[in-house]
Amino acid sequence: MPVDAEAVAHAKKCAAWYRRKGWNPLPSRADKKAPAMQTYAEERDQGLPQEQFDKWWAPNLQLATGIRWDLLAIDLDGPEAARVWRVWAAQRGCRVTWEVRGLNEDGSVRGTHLWFRAPMGATEAPTTVLWGVWLAGEKRWDKRSKIELIGDRGLIVAPPSRHVKTGMPYEFVHGPIDMPQGPAPLPEWVLGLAGVRRHMAKANSPVLPARPSRPFSQGMPHAVYDRNEVLGAIEDKAGLASTWAPWLVAGRHVNESGWVSCRRDPGDRNPSASLHNPTGTYWTRNPDESISLFDLAVRLGAYPTAVDAINDLGVRYGVRPRSRTEDKR
Repeated sequence: MPVDAEAVAHAKKCAAWYRRKGWNPLPSRADKKAPAMQTYAEERDQGLPQEQFDKWWAPNLQLATGIRWDLLAIDLDGPEAARVWRVWAAQRGCRVTWEVRGLNEDGSVRGTHLWFRAPMGATEAPTTVLWGVWLAGEKRWDKRSKIELIGDRGLIVAPPSRHVKTGMPYEFVHGPIDMPQGPAPLPEWVLGLAGVRRHMAKANSPVLPARPSRPFSQGMPHAVYDRNEVLGAIEDKAGLASTWAPWLVAGRHVNESGWVSCRRDPGDRNPSASLHNPTGTYWTRNPDESISLFDLAVRLGAYPTAVDAINDLGVRYGVRPRSRTEDKR
């Protein structure tokens, strides 16, 4: 399968974005589902710096999973596995979370990964089969009919990668745009299933540090700056948005109406969104939705609220603060 420079460059941008989310991306081969490096245990478990990732000519990437990275995945292989999971989720409860699908050449679903954060207090989450069809004659699980928890020391292929056999892209069904808060926590009952061990940290034991929150709002309930004046001060809105998510802007060409081609998520290889540079409006085709530049910043995790975005950008772009008289109107 030929590898083009654009795909490699896009994978590097997405890797940098995943890394900012606190995850550990590794370059992955285009001809087999394996990291590009011959041995990778240390990089998987300790982390691979971005400058090391960028040295590899790789259009695909994988994310390390486990408690260490606050990322676990449920791997649903085959339609029966998906049906069983739906029954479990309906009976026991499971929040909607980030979902990535791999497709067959005919467009049918080949497999699904549900991404989750680690449950509070869990210190171990071994990779294990939760349900499946056992082929007694071959002494192995049927790869096309299995539910597996991918946990500690595991790897998952992530967008914008393409499947090594079909060449079809891995795509977000739910992801950073419609669920900017990130994946949901793994349901408690999953770790209670047969074969899954869980060790809870004691109350006085150290746990993984929480990710620092952004100190933008400082308790301000309202915008100190006029949103329209802030928008007017930002000349290159597409350029600003690309600093929040390097994969977002698909090209810097602005058409006659002022629209710039954008991606809906890292796996959107045929860009299905646009950003209107004059107004900052971000539009997605599926679903048909338009949001402001400030709301886009929130969804991409750049700011906790739209008010924070307005206030911070007002300072950065030298906008005059509103007077107290204007605030009372």
